[in-house]
Amino acid sequence: MGTQQRWARHLPQVRLRSCRRWCSVAENWVNVDEELNATYGPYALALDIPDDSDTWTEVTTVVTQEYSLESVDVAVDITHTARGDLDIVLVSPSGTESWLAESHNDNGNHYSDWMFSTVRHWDESSLGTWTLKIRDTSSGTNGTLTSWELILHGVDVDYDHDDDGLSDENETLVYGTDPYDADTDDDGLSDYDEVMVYGTDPLAIDTDLDGLTDAAEVFSTLTDPLDSDTDDDGLSDGAEVNYWMSDPLVYDPDADSDLFYHFNDCNDSNPDVNPGKPELLNGIDDNCDDYIDEGYNFTDRDNDGLKDWDEYHIHGTDFMDSDTDDDGLDDGEEVNIFSSMGSDPLVYDPDDDDDSWYWFQDCDDGDGDRSPGHPELLDGLDNDCDFLIDEDYWAIDTDNDGLYDYDEYHNITTDPFDGDTDGDGLPDGMEYNEYASLGADPLIPDADADSDGWYWFQDCDDDDFDRAPFKPEVLDAKDNDCDGVVDEDFFELDSDGDGLYDYEEYHNITSNPGLADSDSDGMSDGHEVKVTGSDPVKFNFDRDEDGFYDFEDCEDLVDTINPDAIEAWNGWDDDCNDVVDDALDRRDLVTTEPNFHIVHSWDAVNDTLVLTMSAIPPQVEAGISWQFGDFTLTDNVSSDGKTVVIRPIDCEARDGTLTIYLCDQGSGPQQVTATIVDSGFTTVLTWNLDMDVWIPPPTLLERVFSFIVSPLGIVVTLVLLMTVIGGGAYAGMRLTHNRRLRDAYQAYDLKPEKFALSSEFSQYELPAAPDLSSVAGQQNTSAEQPSLPARPVEPGDDEIPPAPDFD
Repeated sequence: MGTQQRWARHLPQVRLRSCRRWCSVAENWVNVDEELNATYGPYALALDIPDDSDTWTEVTTVVTQEYSLESVDVAVDITHTARGDLDIVLVSPSGTESWLAESHNDNGNHYSDWMFSTVRHWDESSLGTWTLKIRDTSSGTNGTLTSWELILHGVDVDYDHDDDGLSDENETLVYGTDPYDADTDDDGLSDYDEVMVYGTDPLAIDTDLDGLTDAAEVFSTLTDPLDSDTDDDGLSDGAEVNYWMSDPLVYDPDADSDLFYHFNDCNDSNPDVNPGKPELLNGIDDNCDDYIDEGYNFTDRDNDGLKDWDEYHIHGTDFMDSDTDDDGLDDGEEVNIFSSMGSDPLVYDPDDDDDSWYWFQDCDDGDGDRSPGHPELLDGLDNDCDFLIDEDYWAIDTDNDGLYDYDEYHNITTDPFDGDTDGDGLPDGMEYNEYASLGADPLIPDADADSDGWYWFQDCDDDDFDRAPFKPEVLDAKDNDCDGVVDEDFFELDSDGDGLYDYEEYHNITSNPGLADSDSDGMSDGHEVKVTGSDPVKFNFDRDEDGFYDFEDCEDLVDTINPDAIEAWNGWDDDCNDVVDDALDRRDLVTTEPNFHIVHSWDAVNDTLVLTMSAIPPQVEAGISWQFGDFTLTDNVSSDGKTVVIRPIDCEARDGTLTIYLCDQGSGPQQVTATIVDSGFTTVLTWNLDMDVWIPPPTLLERVFSFIVSPLGIVVTLVLLMTVIGGGAYAGMRLTHNRRLRDAYQAYDLKPEKFALSSEFSQYELPAAPDLSSVAGQQNTSAEQPSLPARPVEPGDDEIPPAPDFD
């Protein structure tokens, strides 16, 4: 290619030296081998070279030819508007780098078909991977490597290029073999083995010309590649291996000396049997072709229709005599035609009735009227001996009644010569083929009772003239056309346009299919059936004239009650939704006095509490119950249940359970609830009260009793009782002692004054025993305990409450 050549910078450095050494070299100059050239490429690419990058863009090629290099050329085609920005380096397989170009001040465009040359790789081996590296060291423009080519110059250093063991020089000058092909003749043996080991011709694939390659004889058959008949039996090694499949290393004999070896002679002990002998009809394979008497498979020397081979081997007949048993039938006829009937070409066949039909042909060889040539009659016999009875009448219809004569005679028993056996006007064939399933019988006359032109088996009702096939269908609940379907023409017919099919109106709804509004109530039959669900044959009223018919209106006598009405609290289902007085907030409808929405104060001791509700419609059957807290009010409720009256209470008298309940509740907030139940709905009204209850303080007696029954009082009472009992016992002891002492004084005439206390002790008196009679009397009298407020006790509160203050 036309390239611009530039030398790379890596050139040998020349220095000034003494001329003696160089002159000596010149005087003793030795010629080197011829310079060889090898080109790899050009390689077409489209490889981008990144701008201003330290990364190399690399391409490689693998050299397979080994030279001792002298110089290397690299041809490139690079598009770049500032080629001075590029570094270009070639790296050899030995790793040696040749800087073909480096960045410099050159604003020229492109390296177009540019040739670089270098001797940097002098004396290196060319074998291996060569790498071309390019990078753009300055910013501004990008480049593209479009192609490159590597050209090597050097001398060849390989003396045996095909590595077969023979030098290239000997192969070229001595043996004439290809120095670049280890097996010049491609016989499977290398040139070296053929020359040095086996002595075969490296240029001939079959040295001894026996039909076996030299390699096959050496490695496979183990025969002598230099001897075409290794076992000297007269057969070449190739013939034995490739054709006869015999062993080329073993001598093959010919025992019967008929010039045919044992392996191709089917009987090597009989000289009359070998592949060269003619075949005879004798049951022997004379010509050794694996077929016995094969020449007689297609011959018929006696022209009896049997092949000679078959007569000899199969039938045992004389292949030179056409009628072996002399019965007038050729052997071929007896075998090929009549053998299935029992004929045997080796056995004479008779004809006993002399009708010219042998026994095996005649179905009755003792009856001259039955033979294969006799005409067939409609008589139930096989006249023509074809194993078929009356077959000539199978497809004959003599009377043209649609039935074959055979069927009429044998199966149906009708007259095959009379088209209407029973004389009913219907041909036998029509009765049997078409109407038998309906009950017709060609032997029995069929009737038409209603004279409508249709026989009884055709007519769905032979007693009704209006019912027969092809009669027009009428909407009368009859199958007029006898098709098995009643009034089918009216299934999808709407004569009056009311949206209902005539069939449905007549059979299911009983409305008039010819009148759109059967009951004349202003609604079409279809509307009543499909929309309103009313009865289309029953007149529907609107007695209260509220725009709703009686079947829509739950009360057709009251115009304010209909599906469009607004529900009111009146005990009626105003909107006809089957729920009475629903969707009403009765708390907003009931009037209360005082207003239950407001908290009221009540002095229970001085004032009467009156709670009243009103505005409950009188027709509403409402059940009303009252509750004061958890106390059910009954006696204080009015007869209509709408008013509660609680008169002032007397907590001291405590007459009545309500009074006791209220007094026990004491002052504080209370609730009175009125529960109204009507039409399945429950309404609860609640009055909130601030109740004030005055409870009189307890009397002294009540306080004493309360103290006595308290835990502390019980303890004090027990102590007093013990004290009284102890004091009484002590007093009794003292009285007994004084009596005894007095008796002693009297008995011993002693004066008591002598033992009296001195004056300083006379001022002391023993206390009198307490008088508990009043207390004992009160124990049997019931007393009302004062109402004391209870103090809640918190968990863990072990404090003992203080004793009550009775003062």
